[in-house]
Amino acid sequence: MADPEVATPEAESETCNICKATLPMGEWLKEESAECRPCLMGPVVGWYLDVLKEKGREDLAGELNQAVEELQGEDEVVKIGEKMDAIKEVVAEELRERLKEFDCTVQVYAKKDEGEVPEGALTRP
Repeated sequence: MADPEVATPEAESETCNICKATLPMGEWLKEESAECRPCLMGPVVGWYLDVLKEKGREDLAGELNQAVEELQGEDEVVKIGEKMDAIKEVVAEELRERLKEFDCTVQVYAKKDEGEVPEGALTRP
């Protein structure tokens, strides 16, 4: 029996396919959904802020933090997502990929809650 904590090649492939389908955050937040997508943004913004600061991009972390402070309300969350997308456009490739992983994580989490993600697809080595 396979260890549930260890990704199988099938699960690894499925995870990669899931992340390839990740939408830009602004677009994802605009989509109709059963779950409260704006409710999931708090942790993602926190992840963005932490990794931007860790990578020495306090300037971008400050811009994102300012956007969050200025843009309150459910309708404004799309603008925050669009700011996150803009940040991904101006950072180095390694950081961009890390930020895209955050996007993938929250989008897959939402899909999992809706039963759209196959069991085992989210495990990694």
